[in-house]
Amino acid sequence: MKTKCILRIIYMLLITLTFQNCTAQENITSNDYEGCCGSKSVERNIGKGNTYVPNVFTPNGDGINDFFRPFVSEGLEAQAFTIYSAVGDTVLYSRSYFNNTDIKTNLGWDGLRKDGTAYKGIFKYGVAIYAENNIREEITGEACCVRCDPSASILKTKDGCFYPVQAGKNGNLDKATSIAEKDCF
Repeated sequence: MKTKCILRIIYMLLITLTFQNCTAQENITSNDYEGCCGSKSVERNIGKGNTYVPNVFTPNGDGINDFFRPFVSEGLEAQAFTIYSAVGDTVLYSRSYFNNTDIKTNLGWDGLRKDGTAYKGIFKYGVAIYAENNIREEITGEACCVRCDPSASILKTKDGCFYPVQAGKNGNLDKATSIAEKDCF
C-alpha cells in the first residue's frame, strides 16, 4: 500500500514538473515577439521630406517584407544605417547610404547575423537622415525580425505592426496598404 502511494506521488510530481516545463518553454517561444510593434513612431518629417522605418519584417524568402531598411522621400538621404542586437552589443548589419531610388530594390538587412545564422526577435537600429540646408536628424528605435514560426501568430492581430511593404512613394507610411503576408501567419 505504501509503495502504491509513493509511486502515485512520484507520478503526480512528474506530471506537474512536465507541465511546468512545457508551460515555461511555450512562454519562452511566445515571448520572442511580445515586445514587437506597439506605439513607437515609425515616421518622421525631416526638412521638406519624410522618413519611414518599419517596425516588423519577415525574412522568409517569399519576396514580401524580406528586407529591413529606412525609406526616405526625394531630397533625403539615410546614412550610417546600423542594426544592433536587442541589447545593443553586436552589430548585425551596416550600410552607409540609402536614398529615394533604393525604394524598389532589395537592399537592406535580410535578418542574418554576419556569421550567416538567423536572427529572431527584437533588435535596435540607428540611422542619420540628411536633408537640404544641412538638416540632420538621428533616428533610433526598435523593430522585430519575425521568423514566421508558430510563435509569430501573436503578431497577426497585434496593433501597431508596420511592415516594409507599407512604405509609401514619398517616404511615408501607407496604412491602407495590406501587409501582404500570406505564408507567415
